[in-house]
Amino acid sequence: SFVGYMAKKNVKKKTKGHYPAPLAAINSVIYGFSKPIDKGLRNEAKEFSKLVITPISKNLVQLFYNQESLKKYTGVSDDTIRPKVIKKAGVIGAGLMGAGITWALSYKGVETRLKDVENKFLVKGLQQINTIYKQLVKIRRLTPTQANILFLKNVSTTSNFSGFHDRDIVIEAIVEDIEIKKKVFQQLERQVPDHCILASNTSSLSINEMSTVLTRPENFIGMHFFSPVNRMPLVEIIVGDKTSPETIASVVQLSKGLKKTPVVVKDCPGFLVNRVLLPYLNEAVKCVQDGVSVEKIDQIAVKFGMPLGPLSLADEVGLDVGYKVAMVLEAGYGERMKTAQVFQDIIGDSDCRGRKSKKGFYIYKSGNKEVNRPLVDRAVSYSSMSNQKYLDSDVLDRMILVMVNESVRCLAEGVVENHLLLDMAMILGTGFPPFRGGVLRYADSRGIKEIVTRLRELASVYGERFKPADLLIQYAQDGKSFYK
Repeated sequence: SFVGYMAKKNVKKKTKGHYPAPLAAINSVIYGFSKPIDKGLRNEAKEFSKLVITPISKNLVQLFYNQESLKKYTGVSDDTIRPKVIKKAGVIGAGLMGAGITWALSYKGVETRLKDVENKFLVKGLQQINTIYKQLVKIRRLTPTQANILFLKNVSTTSNFSGFHDRDIVIEAIVEDIEIKKKVFQQLERQVPDHCILASNTSSLSINEMSTVLTRPENFIGMHFFSPVNRMPLVEIIVGDKTSPETIASVVQLSKGLKKTPVVVKDCPGFLVNRVLLPYLNEAVKCVQDGVSVEKIDQIAVKFGMPLGPLSLADEVGLDVGYKVAMVLEAGYGERMKTAQVFQDIIGDSDCRGRKSKKGFYIYKSGNKEVNRPLVDRAVSYSSMSNQKYLDSDVLDRMILVMVNESVRCLAEGVVENHLLLDMAMILGTGFPPFRGGVLRYADSRGIKEIVTRLRELASVYGERFKPADLLIQYAQDGKSFYK
């Protein structure tokens, strides 16, 4: 029927063919529509029995259990720790992230005071918050009255620190410059009560370094929201050496109250998500330098199951933002995180910032996009391998296995508590395909020995950045896997 055809067409468009269950459900409805109920149920059971034994089903079931276990997650090992009650919040910085965080707090009933240095920035922030509320009204999640009440009751603004004397938490979301952040926190600590938690929304800068200017470092923590805040479900909770368990538990509880999934990580360059994601993006750029087409690289990643190709994602995030994080990682990890050379050209071009400047790896105009040929031409001039032919599987392995390798290093270093949290963070924070179960679940399904062999092959061609992590080699030797 036409209805069935359109339903399947829409499902294929959404799932890109990676999820067989929705199509099987539609086929079962179509089959059973004109049949007796017992025949329809038998057919449904038959289809279910085929699906339930597939790797996709097992991966998604495992993810469900991961999410269920996170409901009890407190971020601390001591059950006697009681989190602080957070009723009043402050946000420093009314840009895209600051406005998004203010909206998230106000939407869940937390009275929030938004600060920026000038009223014009505050006006833009309020407009952004209002836009998100209007979207909720449009999709009927809120009535216009409910949206107005939440907005007017819970959001206030200031261009100084007035009203910060009774805050329970203040979240900073300003420019990614550690010296500026340190100055702001030094001023802020004098304006808030002793019990107030201070949090930075930094995506890569050191929490320990920022805390050196504070007299109460036990109240300081990282709270990295992902953009856009109203859609992205993950919050990385970054713990400094002096952060107290009470502060950790309080911020984890607050994140859950905002309907976010919190994952506690150690302070290191890039933390967890960016530390694993940036090598993937960087490797995609190095593939461009080696002569692989921009469209091909994005197509290969999307075919694997990523929601967006790495070069399209880099444009969406902003090439200037990505470059800053990449340089933090290069400074922290050296040669294996060496930033692709063409990035130097990109950052020198003030018009080449990605979608926001209408030019990045793609040129955006009139709702369409085309490859930025001059940028590609510059990129390939940096590589002696740009005239070679590359298999799709080689390009995919370069991008994905570098993520696997860095994930294993994070696990070995205790950046994150366990493999379950790591995989959940990568799915929620980067869009790593849920049907693959996460980065480490993918490693298990591919086979640890095979991955070690493949990484060694890549290292022999492309260099030390593909050298297998010690824990990966150990697992291969011992026949171990992450999920068994």
